[in-house]
Amino acid sequence: MRTPKPCGPPLPTTDAYIYSRFSNPTVEEFTQRMSALEGAESGFATASGMSAIFGSFMAFLKAGDHLLSSASIFGSTHTVITKFLPKWNIQHSYFDLTKPETIEALIQPNTKMIFVETPSNPGLDLIDLELVAKIAKKHNVLLNVDNCFATPPSSGPSNWGQTWLRTRRPSGSTDRAAYWVVSYWAKRRW
Repeated sequence: MRTPKPCGPPLPTTDAYIYSRFSNPTVEEFTQRMSALEGAESGFATASGMSAIFGSFMAFLKAGDHLLSSASIFGSTHTVITKFLPKWNIQHSYFDLTKPETIEALIQPNTKMIFVETPSNPGLDLIDLELVAKIAKKHNVLLNVDNCFATPPSSGPSNWGQTWLRTRRPSGSTDRAAYWVVSYWAKRRW
């Protein structure tokens, strides 16, 4: 019996890819390319939009924190905010997406994140992201933007110098089962 010859480069001698659910080279390359496409510092990929949103909440919020969210959000996101985050003692408030000027008055000393969907799902409401980014920056609050319908070239941070996250799907529709969260840190770490 002959020993088969390797068909590609030798496998790395590392523990980095020991189990595909933890990490794998395909997902790593996907996140690197999406981060480059977005002009972002880093990112992570998920299999669903809700896992991207939940992952971003859990990565940056802790017990005692406050989340300020637009009221115009996907029903499952509303469920996470109202049913699950309170189990970790994370408070929330809602604001009207069509009245971003009301956001600043709702920011509390423990507000750590502002969350918006734009366009919102399912209402397709829009918000002035630049205005919200300025408010978040002024109060040193993370801005988390779910762009589930917007494709990468159609909405971005435009170098506003803001620390924010964005969750999205590659095509702006449901025909692809990959989502990612990218970060724009503006030289700031949490």
